[in-house]
Amino acid sequence: MIRYVIVLSSLVLFSEGLLACSCKELTEIEQVDRADFVFLARITSVREAPLRERPEMGMGVEASFELLDMLKGNEAEIPNLLVSGNHNANCGVKLIVGRPFLIHTDETGYVSICDGTRRMMWDMGHDVESVIEKYRNYISDGKPFKIEPTSEWIEDMRRIYCGDGESEDS
Repeated sequence: MIRYVIVLSSLVLFSEGLLACSCKELTEIEQVDRADFVFLARITSVREAPLRERPEMGMGVEASFELLDMLKGNEAEIPNLLVSGNHNANCGVKLIVGRPFLIHTDETGYVSICDGTRRMMWDMGHDVESVIEKYRNYISDGKPFKIEPTSEWIEDMRRIYCGDGESEDS
């Protein structure tokens, strides 16, 4: 019985590390190239929902959005809803109502912190227009760009969104 309690306690204590998000490090260019659609959108609603396209990941969120700027892909073909995981095991993006996001996705609408989807933070002094212009120049003319070290961004998002530190408004 004591052995059972010790094993169970160990699983609970160490499961956080086992469920951590793991992303393949990609440059912004690789993230854009892999995405069918890249666009700027403001999240209008979020609700908890099963991840139909990825049932092995359990529950996630579905989000409605307002399209602000189409950067890559055909606007008529973008998914109606964005879908993301809601915990660190599936690298989910914390989609916040009213906030703009730079979305990288495919026909499923699935987004993660690994694919380049990121919150655009005018309110935190980021030069969003410059970021969008760099994306636009690469997509239309193939002009290479670098926004920030992708690995640092992934670590920041993992810390903020996966409960390893500050809140999203810190």
